[in-house]
Amino acid sequence: MKVTKSHLKRLIKEELSQVLKEGVGAGSPHAGKSAEEIAQWYLDKWENMRRQFDSIPPEVMPPEKVEGMVQMAKQDTIDQIKHEPEIRQEYYPHLSEDEVNELISLLGGGAQEEPRDPYADESPYDVGY
Repeated sequence: MKVTKSHLKRLIKEELSQVLKEGVGAGSPHAGKSAEEIAQWYLDKWENMRRQFDSIPPEVMPPEKVEGMVQMAKQDTIDQIKHEPEIRQEYYPHLSEDEVNELISLLGGGAQEEPRDPYADESPYDVGY
C-alpha cells in the first residue's frame, strides 16, 4: 500500500492530537488517579503477590519468606517514590507534594520529611560567639 503525503500528514495530526489529549504521564497506570486510588492499586498488587505464593507448599516457600518478599517490594516502591524524582515525574506528575506525601503514608512509609533548614532555629542576632 502506498501512502500519500496527505494521508501521512493526516495520520501524524491524528497521532499528535491523541498524544496531546492524553497529556504527560498518561502512559502511567496511575494517570489522573488520587493518592488513595494509587495506594489501593499497590495494596491490591501486593495482596495478589501473597496469594500467588499461597499455592506453593510451606516446605518449599515458607510464609515468612513470602512476607519478606512482599515487604521488600513494598519498601522498594516507597523508596522509589521518596527518593527518585524521575519516578515521580513519570508515574505521578499529576500529584502535588502533599498528595505524594499522603501516598507514601498510605503505603506505610510515613510522610516524606521536608529538608530541614539548619539555620531556622538561630536568632538573626546570634553571631555564633
